[in-house]
Amino acid sequence: MEKNRDDLIELLDCLDIHKLHFVGNSAGGLIGLYMYEMRPDLFSSIATFGTVGELNYSNLTTKLFSGIDKLMLGFNPRGYLGFLSKNISEYEKVQKEIMDLFMMSIEAVPYLRGNLGNYSCLDIIKNMTVPYLLIQGEQDKEINRSLGTTLEVITTNKRASVVKLEQAGHIANLDRPDDFNKILVDFWGK
Repeated sequence: MEKNRDDLIELLDCLDIHKLHFVGNSAGGLIGLYMYEMRPDLFSSIATFGTVGELNYSNLTTKLFSGIDKLMLGFNPRGYLGFLSKNISEYEKVQKEIMDLFMMSIEAVPYLRGNLGNYSCLDIIKNMTVPYLLIQGEQDKEINRSLGTTLEVITTNKRASVVKLEQAGHIANLDRPDDFNKILVDFWGK
């Protein structure tokens, strides 16, 4: 994640971008939090969805997830990625989009899951001085089960808030694009 953070900060510097409203999903949300930790001056606000502020899986569990990904992708990539896509969204159109995205980046799946098992960004969220919004997809069951400490920390920061999005899963922006965009516009308008 740190390499992704550093690459994005370098890109923003090269493009001479000095302020942004950051919106990130899942690992992208984590990268945004790590970017904020390093360069808070870049941010006007941060919105994340499908992102947990802290996970505490053991190294063994994280390696197991990554190993299963590698094994299944080597054995039956289309079937396995189809399975993952169906767990990400309940909408067939979105499942197809996710499947196509996964197929273009098969090698990234085990890497991402191998790096998303044990981390904490809770202090970043707690001490954030720009507006922070967590958009919580109602159907994002896996993430919602792990949000406890994140939601607790959000209540301690007066600049942080949560909006629940009904009938939306892990990729809430694709599941409910109009409602998702309205939430962001309202957030930025505050």
